[in-house]
Amino acid sequence: MRLSIYHFPDLPRSYAVLQFEGDEVGKVVEALASLGGASVLGDLIGKVFSCSVRSVSLASGELIYRGRPLKMVYLRFELEDDREYVLEVYEESAMINSNTDAMEALKDIKALMKAVYPDLRERGPTMLAF
Repeated sequence: MRLSIYHFPDLPRSYAVLQFEGDEVGKVVEALASLGGASVLGDLIGKVFSCSVRSVSLASGELIYRGRPLKMVYLRFELEDDREYVLEVYEESAMINSNTDAMEALKDIKALMKAVYPDLRERGPTMLAF
């Protein structure tokens, strides 16, 4: 997995792009889709973040991109410490928005992705842009 995170200093927002590579392609979206629903995922998120989950939304389906259907999972969650994440996960990539700074987003995204799919490996340098 390659991870790029962008933070906007005047805004409490970070934006991340993950690229899955090699045998990772399709695995994360499949793992999320097969976890057993928002309740099970909420329990996992609570454990990963060591924080109570205020809300969790989970949906799966497909995105039509330039006429090509792409399998996707949408995940949104809020934690009781006011962190919020929105993830769109596809077979080859994921887009993530959060209301955290870049360093916190980096730590949180890595922890969540490893909990969902433990075989995920970080490849190459992580890019942080401010």
